[in-house]
Amino acid sequence: SRACRRDAPRIREGRLAPGGGRDRSAASLYAKMRIAGPGERLESAPEPVMMAANEAGGGHGDERSEVAGEPRDAARRVVTAVPEAPPREALDALSKVSTATVSTQLLKRGLRTHCVRDVRPVNAARASFAAPAFTLRYIPAREDRAVPEIWRDREYPQRKAIETVPPGWALAVDALGDRRAGSMGDILVLRLQKRGVAALVTDGALRDTPELAKMDFPAFCAGAAAPASIATLFAVDLQCPIACGGAAVFPGDVLVGDAEGVAVVPRELAAEVARDAVEQERLERFVQGRIRAGQSTFGNYPPNEATLAAYAEWTEED
Repeated sequence: SRACRRDAPRIREGRLAPGGGRDRSAASLYAKMRIAGPGERLESAPEPVMMAANEAGGGHGDERSEVAGEPRDAARRVVTAVPEAPPREALDALSKVSTATVSTQLLKRGLRTHCVRDVRPVNAARASFAAPAFTLRYIPAREDRAVPEIWRDREYPQRKAIETVPPGWALAVDALGDRRAGSMGDILVLRLQKRGVAALVTDGALRDTPELAKMDFPAFCAGAAAPASIATLFAVDLQCPIACGGAAVFPGDVLVGDAEGVAVVPRELAAEVARDAVEQERLERFVQGRIRAGQSTFGNYPPNEATLAAYAEWTEED
């Protein structure tokens, strides 16, 4: 018909769904999405610009789905570029120091809003980690978009994130601090664990927390909620700067977690913060020994020149 001939180009371009309605699939929603990597400035483009994880530097996946081995359409892909991770030795060192120590080191460098506010580990016995951040961003849900059918779409950023976060990285989630619905639940978290992801941090709630508390996996949240994410949230972005619990998180920044919470270390500062954090904790062990022996905090905490000289002798003997 004349109407069919008129609409055919728009259907092929993803602007109109067959039958005359707007295309609500993730392919349409994200067809023009372009996510910048660190330091990258995006220019307007007349055509959709999409990249696969392996094309963008992530090195994960190929032209077939990891889940079912089905071909993927490269034109539908949301960008999931992965920046270079900080040095392994810096991550190892940060995983062995406390978030309190990391916070002090960041404060000395002028960074005050570096802790993810109001989040705690679901399993306090499995809280310590340090890993670069892979980011996921939610916006408030809208009833015409946030529908259960979206979960079947492999390009929906929440589901894509679960299969795209590189092993050894942490998934950082901007859930707007919304605790009315779970950012995700135990099955998705289990998949993260099985893929070798280092941790999950969300400033919203999680579902199935009794099960998550049994898992040997660092999962941090601001509360527990039974409703599914789409009750109040809709995922829209991957690998873009996010706000997580009042802290800015850029892809590749280092998240450091323990039983007290999560700190965000700018990627460029990771190596020096790790070095100085290890030294700070060694000095504090020396100071603690003096306090246990009955000495005053004055002159010891913070240490004066005499205490630092004694510490230098102690380190030589150690």
